[in-house]
Amino acid sequence: MQGEGHWQDWEKKKLEELRAAQLRRPMKKKAKNTQLRKKKEEDEANIIKPPSWFDLSPLLAAFQKYVAVTSESMALFAQEVQKSRKKIIQLFTNENGEMDDNLKQDLNTLGTGF
Repeated sequence: MQGEGHWQDWEKKKLEELRAAQLRRPMKKKAKNTQLRKKKEEDEANIIKPPSWFDLSPLLAAFQKYVAVTSESMALFAQEVQKSRKKIIQLFTNENGEMDDNLKQDLNTLGTGF
């Protein structure tokens, strides 16, 4: 949390918004003054830069998915975890069988390998 924020696809969305806005507006005359041109370029760069505050939309999406899960699917998931417990543990251990913090797994793709 060093003021970088966690906005996904912020730059892409802003560039699309700017392009759409340019298509709607008539062409402007280019600034002749170099100071004005530099200021305009800096302003455009600041618009594209993601905000420094934290984006809660990924957390909200995860919470909505969590709430949408039924008890039957939770029970099925728990059964699958119990069946493949050794495989899951092996995903997070090194060759000596010790837990390794460097081994990380994407939970969205975890169920596809079994």
